[in-house]
Amino acid sequence: FFRFLTSFFTAAFISLMTEFEKKEKAASIQCPYYNSATVGQHDQIKAPKDKHSNPAGTCYDLGKDGAFGSFKVLVGNFVHTGANLSRPTAALKQKGFKVDEVTTEAAFIAGLSSADVALFLSGSVKDKSRLTGTKEYYPAWVDATAEEFVSALNTFTRKQGKGLWVWTDNDPLFEHANAVLKPWFGITVQGNTPAEGTLSLDAETGADPPAGRFKRHILTTAITALYEGFTVSYPVRPPESGPQDQYRSRINSSNSQQKHPLAPFKVLATSTNGNPVSCFLDNEYSGDCHGRMLLDCGYTKLYTQWDEAGAARYVVNGVVWLLSLDRAHLKHDAQTPTFPTPCRYGSSCYNHDPGHRAKYSHPTSPQASSSTSLTPCRYGSGCRDLHDPYHCSKYSHPEAQPTHHSSSLPPCKHGGSCRDSHNPTHCAMYSHPSASSCSSALVPCRYGSSCRDIDDPGHCARFTHLSSGNASATVQGTKLPPCRHGASCRDRRDPEHCAKYSHPENNKELE
Repeated sequence: FFRFLTSFFTAAFISLMTEFEKKEKAASIQCPYYNSATVGQHDQIKAPKDKHSNPAGTCYDLGKDGAFGSFKVLVGNFVHTGANLSRPTAALKQKGFKVDEVTTEAAFIAGLSSADVALFLSGSVKDKSRLTGTKEYYPAWVDATAEEFVSALNTFTRKQGKGLWVWTDNDPLFEHANAVLKPWFGITVQGNTPAEGTLSLDAETGADPPAGRFKRHILTTAITALYEGFTVSYPVRPPESGPQDQYRSRINSSNSQQKHPLAPFKVLATSTNGNPVSCFLDNEYSGDCHGRMLLDCGYTKLYTQWDEAGAARYVVNGVVWLLSLDRAHLKHDAQTPTFPTPCRYGSSCYNHDPGHRAKYSHPTSPQASSSTSLTPCRYGSGCRDLHDPYHCSKYSHPEAQPTHHSSSLPPCKHGGSCRDSHNPTHCAMYSHPSASSCSSALVPCRYGSSCRDIDDPGHCARFTHLSSGNASATVQGTKLPPCRHGASCRDRRDPEHCAKYSHPENNKELE
């Protein structure tokens, strides 16, 4: 009986602590843009339900209505008329987002510069003879190459740290997605499997959800049932795909949790056929300043049966999550740098909108830390990568150093024209004198202004190069005695002689 009581109270205590930790975790990720009463909650919400048992009303979504007026979503609809995105667009606009839908790769690449979150619907291969699956033909790479497309997204997501949502559908509609996923992560999307099922909330939070289930996550806030799509594909890591790119490989090898076949992605939802249908990539790994990513393999949920279970909430929750507005509350490794994108106007920025201030930092100088713990960047404050958080986590960017010629340092052989004059490490070792800045207290060169070594910084560090004539009448403000030969002196071009005597034009000055 005593053992029974002990086990009963132990289980009750563990259950109580688990609920407390859940509430504490939910509170820790709140931010002004979130509906604080429901963030991270699912079946616990006490509210009227729709026909799929999801809480009815946009007030239960992750993000607040009208709160995102400062943010822009770029949508690349590469299946054109094959997907009517008017209803997802309306749902995002209700949250306040500005939505820009484009249908070509070139327009998508151009739009990335002003977007905060980007998502695209993948098309098919360009070569019609290579079509497989349903053979739907929405050709990729019409007005931009795959390399240009991936390079632009690399800058957007991996350098600027902005969120990206990759959407695919049944074979062959995953060409754009594979162009990104394969070189970055060694993952490809394939398959053409019937779906049309409704996924249920999984009871567990840690492991991959089983078939027909989705994970409890902030992304699925206030969703207990989710439509999977009409037909879907799924991600795999082919054995012949080779290793993922160097940066992600380094992160994964240092993370014991990254042994999943789709790592660094985690499975958010598993389709009714047992394959992953939705995955997410958070930026919580040590040293990772990349943007968050989502992968969904059934974009028919965006326009087919839009009113089915949870689709609208899933879309707006996903876009809000991709903004990383709760990033400050994530539990980062002690060495993980978290640099918000610096505003181009710095401390002089006149935009005090809360959304703008949440997205950009406003340092008094460019992102130019003078920390002695960082290696000085050779380009200093003129570096082109000042807005790259990963670069700034490794290098400091002090203001340009003056091209001094301190007598305590050996002169640089390139003088004032040295290419490394902005490199603080180099300037700490060498001075950079110029011919015009040599001190007049130095020994005059015997060849004066006609010296062949006048551009040699080492020579200029030891000798002055005085001009002939009346220009030499004074040295350091002291009047020189006139030479007895005056203007007819044969030594007028001898700097040593000119440093001692002046050479007036007439003899009146001799008197």
